[in-house]
Amino acid sequence: MKKTDGSAGFLFVMMIISMSFWGGSWVSAKLISTSLPAELVAFWRFFFHAIAFGAWMLGGRHSFALTRRQLLLLVSAALLLAVYNFLFFYGLIVGFAGKSGVIVTSINPIFSFLIASALFSQKISRSQIIGLAIGVVGGFLLMEPAGMFGSRAFDSTALIFVGAAAVWASLTNISQEIRKTLDMVPFSFYLFGLTTLFLALWSAAGGNFILPFGSDPRSAGYDPAFWINVLYLAIPAGVFANSMYFHAVHRLGAHRGASFTFIVPATAMLFSWIFLGEIPLLSTLVGGALALTAVYVINHTGRHRVPKK
Repeated sequence: MKKTDGSAGFLFVMMIISMSFWGGSWVSAKLISTSLPAELVAFWRFFFHAIAFGAWMLGGRHSFALTRRQLLLLVSAALLLAVYNFLFFYGLIVGFAGKSGVIVTSINPIFSFLIASALFSQKISRSQIIGLAIGVVGGFLLMEPAGMFGSRAFDSTALIFVGAAAVWASLTNISQEIRKTLDMVPFSFYLFGLTTLFLALWSAAGGNFILPFGSDPRSAGYDPAFWINVLYLAIPAGVFANSMYFHAVHRLGAHRGASFTFIVPATAMLFSWIFLGEIPLLSTLVGGALALTAVYVINHTGRHRVPKK
């Protein structure tokens, strides 16, 4: 039992670090969102994902074999991940990094709970419902309720990120099914590899596949700042954070794993304040504290421990 508790504590700490990297990803993505078309920026992000996990596959001598069901689920997951990242970068062209991060990550656990309960009959305990309610309140406060009923309360940008949250929640639940029969490394390699392929085809179909050193004047978007931010999105906020997230979904279940995304709004707002000058309000600070409390309440229950493998 002690070993299991230690594993749970380590996973908890790693998820806090991972979600903090995700919070920073909203700032990095905002900084490069106007450099190139959204689907092309997303392509480069996952190009490095695929290379990293390809090397891991070869170095670890993992099997490349897949069943037909695994392949179909991976294709579905990759399509969802491609769509999510397009919405992610496209929405940030006109949206604030901090507020956008709040909308997606506060609403995502709600969708994940609903999808998991409806499709997979996952039971939700009373403490998890309380934790979810705390998270919703925290997310509401983070969205600056003083302006919630103004003319921009339900603008198109907000709807883009609500849609992104629904797509990510669907991806979370599909990934849980895949991970039941597929280890993390081959899962990540195929997911990110297929996503890279779909984004390349998407970009090429729209005439937006621009090479870094081509004659197209839009290739000027490939400046040093672009590559620095892409590498941040690809490695710490990508390979590391995504792997930890999908690992947590596998170990804890879709709805509990998704609850960690309540950490992202607080860190997204903090980094947006530091690097973009988006000054948070008192409601932001209180909402961030409630979001962190929600993660603790949802996960720290006596009868819901990380299961042994």
